[in-house]
Amino acid sequence: MEKLLNLLDQIREEDDFSVDELLETLCHTLANKLEADQISIWFFNKAKDEMHARKIFVVADNLFKDGSILLKEDCPSYFREVIENVFIVAPDFFNHHAFIDFKDRPDDRFKFKSMLDFILYKNNQAVGVVCVGTKKDYKNWSDEDISFLRNAATLTARYL
Repeated sequence: MEKLLNLLDQIREEDDFSVDELLETLCHTLANKLEADQISIWFFNKAKDEMHARKIFVVADNLFKDGSILLKEDCPSYFREVIENVFIVAPDFFNHHAFIDFKDRPDDRFKFKSMLDFILYKNNQAVGVVCVGTKKDYKNWSDEDISFLRNAATLTARYL
């Protein structure tokens, strides 16, 4: 969190900053603190019927990916749940009602054990979602984990 806070302090002093650097720092910070296998940051389109991956950090490979798109028509339960409830706490990914639409997807991109998601707000509007996932082990997310994600995401969203 210290690295993220330092970067946010620098941003306050600069007019020209890199959103990519900010999002990558958020991913690293969350991965370290929450012991996750993957952190992804998604942004909604205007109609909120699509989410576009801006950053997908695969911890084991220390690699960032992007380019994935989620469509509301393919996962309506997830879109409804995250927008209505601000966050999703799923110690068992496939047995949580928000992720039921991911169960039969053929690819491995969405094969998680546990997931913790928090919506990003900018000017009181939902603009995106930060997703923290584990793929190797199930994780019972603690109140501290949830609070850490909420605080880091809220601070970051101010600079988007």
